[in-house]
Amino acid sequence: MNNALEYLEWRGDLPVGKVPLNDVDLFLCSQLSTPDYTGIVPERGSTVPIPEVSEKYFRDHPVDVAVLGALQSESVLPMLKALPKHPRFAEASLGYYVLKIDREKEEQFSAVTVFFPDGCAVVCYQGTDDTIVGWKENFNTAVYEFVPAQHDAALYLERVARHTEGPLYVVGHSKGGNLAVYAAAHACKKTNERIVRVISYDGPGFHREFVSSEGYRRIADRTYLILSQNAMVGVLMHPVGQTVIVKSHNKGVMAHDGFSWEVKGDRFVRCSSFSKESDFFDKTMDNLIESLSPAERTDFINGLFDALFATGSVTVTDLKRLKFNQVILVIRRFAAKKRLSKTISVALDAIFHQERYVRQQKKKPAALPPPKDAETLPADGETEKSAAEDGKAKEEKKPAKKAKKPEKPETTDRKKTEKPEKSKKSTKKPAAK
Repeated sequence: MNNALEYLEWRGDLPVGKVPLNDVDLFLCSQLSTPDYTGIVPERGSTVPIPEVSEKYFRDHPVDVAVLGALQSESVLPMLKALPKHPRFAEASLGYYVLKIDREKEEQFSAVTVFFPDGCAVVCYQGTDDTIVGWKENFNTAVYEFVPAQHDAALYLERVARHTEGPLYVVGHSKGGNLAVYAAAHACKKTNERIVRVISYDGPGFHREFVSSEGYRRIADRTYLILSQNAMVGVLMHPVGQTVIVKSHNKGVMAHDGFSWEVKGDRFVRCSSFSKESDFFDKTMDNLIESLSPAERTDFINGLFDALFATGSVTVTDLKRLKFNQVILVIRRFAAKKRLSKTISVALDAIFHQERYVRQQKKKPAALPPPKDAETLPADGETEKSAAEDGKAKEEKKPAKKAKKPEKPETTDRKKTEKPEKSKKSTKKPAAK
């Protein structure tokens, strides 16, 4: 089989009670947070069976990926349409749907919970949607210690936990993965003890201080970061969790689509290292972000999005419809700020010219040794890989450093092995935005 949709055809007839949830099942759950269920799935009270959710959704919406926005996978709606045909998901239900978009607070937040007949619940956080507000909030994570969506994610997990009793899985794709990790790390002791696994599917990382926090350490051994060999999102900031690198049919930005990740049996196909394109993007963006002070980062983010909003656009889809003269207007706004113009040029080069860079570097030796292939995610009931074993493995592959680093969780994180402490990012919030 080639992807998660084909996996559904292969495994879909076996209920979760017979075959425990695996990382592909949980990815499909994470994608259930993408559609807008307003008027279909209630925020409180009863849950709605997935077949009924699917029927009502397609009664009111066309089977057209455009309704999800320019950046969503074209496989999400076919997935939602197919789920009722397979007992593995047809017997599940959705509940506690929340959607919040607040331009004033610069917040985009959405979540839904999947309930399975065996009593387990999967808390799913939506990634960045098509709104420009949502993308600005993503950029804000590079400046502020936390963003509004993270606060709401923590509250959401506790609310679901209060109204349920079984095992909890906490997952999300893209920004949703970041929210899943943040929420689990801030869960109370009672909720924490019920969490089986936390998975961030190609979600951006955090500031270094988060990794050394007591809350994160409590869930570090149950936290996983699954991302493609061509990742451009999951390598941003400081990745957390035990890293699992998987193969993707796509390159560049398109590799962010989890439906492009290769599947064999009931798991994603692992590979031993990131691509050179991904390494180039990672290093370029790290150097770019670290070259800016917190105040400069704020100016860059505000200037960029003020210009985008000035075009009258609300979503990325709107931006794609811009006329040429409107695009020129945006460019002129940045041309007036040479520092921002240079910053944007570097960022765009990292995004769009990775392959050209790799061709130029072909004869040069790789800057980093390939990371050790990650372990298979354990199924329910299996023994988790111990924190001591993970730490020992990292020490063996980690080069000696002069600077003392903060305490680290058990992850296979390339960033930790290549950056001295002096490059530590600032998390101090500017006095005024």
